[in-house]
Order: sequence, then structure tokens, then C-alpha cells
Amino acid sequence: MTHPENHRWVAGDQFGLEFPVDPAGLRSGGPRFLTDAFRAAGVLGGDDSVTRITEFHEVAGSSTGRKVALAVEYDKVAASVHTDLFVKFSRDLDDPIRDRGKTQMEPEVRFASLSCLSGFPIAVALCHWNANVDNAWFWRDADGVLRCGLMDWGCVSQMNLGMAIWGAMSGAETDLWDRHFDELLQSFAAEVQRFGGPSLDPDRLRRHTLLYAAVMGIAWLLDVPALIRRRFGAAAPDNRKDPRIKDDESVRAPMQMLSNLLNLWDRTAWATCSTRPSTKRSASPKFAWRAHSISVIPCVTVASVVTNSGFLSVGVRRV
Repeated sequence: MTHPENHRWVAGDQFGLEFPVDPAGLRSGGPRFLTDAFRAAGVLGGDDSVTRITEFHEVAGSSTGRKVALAVEYDKVAASVHTDLFVKFSRDLDDPIRDRGKTQMEPEVRFASLSCLSGFPIAVALCHWNANVDNAWFWRDADGVLRCGLMDWGCVSQMNLGMAIWGAMSGAETDLWDRHFDELLQSFAAEVQRFGGPSLDPDRLRRHTLLYAAVMGIAWLLDVPALIRRRFGAAAPDNRKDPRIKDDESVRAPMQMLSNLLNLWDRTAWATCSTRPSTKRSASPKFAWRAHSISVIPCVTVASVVTNSGFLSVGVRRV
């Protein structure tokens, strides 16, 4: 495929296809590119194709990458194939700040492709990705029953339940993880079933949550010590209660999240994702910082594009 010189195209890591890194490139590739990508990902069969783009407009907002709302028509109409799509680019080459998140989509794309494998055990539902306590409010109804509501619905979407559970507990007190994690998983599974959902295995939920925490922690949190060092030098705070960061969420929140991750790392057999019983008091943030030294080679992706309506991802795939 030949592309106009003013549009940037790269070879994708996942399928080896040339694909665009910005909306202008996607528009220039048109139905032919979408057909090739959807076929490579198994969304379309070899006898079907994208025939026309019926809607195309950029979507502003969020913190990284460029986005496009896209609608298409296919040669053969199938109820299982979505026509209204959301395209997410990992890059924003016109904004260096937003472009800093360019590596964030690589694990998302890899996970979506992995989920295509036959028998892959995945539990997906409409979830609130960041149900930490600062996005919730509580009240008691007329009968005195404690109720809860959620705010900040910007990231509500279909997602793996492990992702949602980590999102809800990532900023919690470390002691809560140590003392109540299994109890909360059992309660979660029971409530899902009570309100008409499927029967969920709490052990599988634990495994999914811990695996997601490991992947997300490596992708998002391992630069937190460097951030704190740059900000405070040798006199760095060693826990989130330090008065210097009391009102600084950009330091306080990731510090607590990394502390929880390192505590889990210390207590968990990651090969089986089973938690070892703790023989000591729950790890404080100070313990977590000093007990671990992890060396990670950063992952760099040339480019990624995720299309999503149910979920379609690079090249693309429905869940």
C-alpha cells in the first residue's frame, strides 16, 4: 500500500502490517487499511471487507494519544461485527506532554490479542476503572442501610474484572489488602451472582487481579522513586502521610499504589498468583520502598492503535 508522504505510517509489532500513527493517516488508508487490519486480527473473514467509512471525526480530551470516532460499512452484514468504532492512537505527535504516554497501550494490545486464544479465561463486564474511595460517596437510607455511589465516570467501560478490582483498591491502605482482600473477593463474587450475574470463582478473580497489578505496576509505577528523588533529593518522604505531600496527589497517590504493589510482590507467588500468609505485620510504605530493588528494561512500542466499541484492538478484535 502506498501512502501520502505527509502521513506517518509504521510497521506494527503485532501483525507486521503498516498502519497509521495519526488520524490523517487513518483517513488516507481508508477502507483498504481497515479491511487488512480486521482480517489480520480475525474480526473479518477473507471473503468480507470494509467498503466505506460513513463517519470520521476526532474526539478531544483524555490524557494521552489522539482519538477518532469512526463508523463503517461492510460488504457482508453480520450482527456480531460492530459498525460504530472508537479508534485510539498511542501517540500524539503534536503534543509532547500527551505523547509521554506512548508506551501505555502496548500491554493493552498484547492482552487483547491474548484474549483471542481459544479457552482464554477472561471475565469482562461494564466496570468503573477508578472506584477508589475519593470517587465514591456514602449515605444511609431510610432503613439505616449503608449505600454507596460513584463519581468520575469518564473511564467506565468494558474491562477485565481484575482490572476493575485493582482500580478500586490500588489506593487503599496496605493493611486492607493484607487483612481483607480474600473476603472482599468473596463478597464481590456473591454480589455479582445475587444481582443476576454469573457464578465467579474468587480464586480466579484473585489471579486476574494480581496479574493485572503486576503488569500495570511495571508499566505505570516503577518510575515513582525517581519522581520523588527529583522532587525532594536525599530528604525524600518515605510514606504518604508526610506533610510535604499531603496535598500533592501526583506524588502521594502513586507512592501508595506502588507500596501496595510491592507489598503484594513480597507476599505473592506470582507463578501461581497465590498469596502467601503473612507472618509479619502488614508492610508499611517504608518497608515496601526499602525491601525491593527491581530493574526493568522499558518497553517501547513503535505505535499502536486500539479500536473499541465492545473492544476492538490493534488490528482489531472484539471481546
